[in-house]
Amino acid sequence: AWHTFQIPLKGRTRTGLLVASLVLAVVLPVGTLIVYRADPAYSADREAFRSAIQLVEQGTVEGDVILVQAYGQPLWEYYANDSRAPVEWYSLPLHFPSGAELDALSSTGDPTPALDSATIALFESLPAQFRRVWLINDLAAPPGDLRLEAQWLAQHRSQVGEWNMTDASGTVQVSLFSR
Repeated sequence: AWHTFQIPLKGRTRTGLLVASLVLAVVLPVGTLIVYRADPAYSADREAFRSAIQLVEQGTVEGDVILVQAYGQPLWEYYANDSRAPVEWYSLPLHFPSGAELDALSSTGDPTPALDSATIALFESLPAQFRRVWLINDLAAPPGDLRLEAQWLAQHRSQVGEWNMTDASGTVQVSLFSR
């Protein structure tokens, strides 16, 4: 049987415990996040990540969308925690193409067979919804080094710009596409 224990607290003591509990519930997680923000294990030392996100935040306008390659990768974690861009953003799925898919890409030049089906579905819905597409890609993290998403977007939209931010850990590429 469940028992409920009641501690007889009165007035100030009860209020004090409630306030202390609320303070701990907020201060501890926020304090931990502040400490992690500067931790290299969370990519805080990646100047290329910081520069890429600043470029995108300064360049986005209403009607844009941001795509981040890929879910669960360090760039995605950094973006999810540090970006303040005022537009919608999506994480692309982490997908490693098979040898057969890469062979098809080599023979046809079409990246579609090597991309995840969820990525293709997202890309095909973009023209109706968004005027411009920003793609942020960590070229040092597989499968970003294949640049499949950038190839697909370049074949289906106009590429407006491309910027490379490099630091000691690698290069982050930001590509901008328009209808």
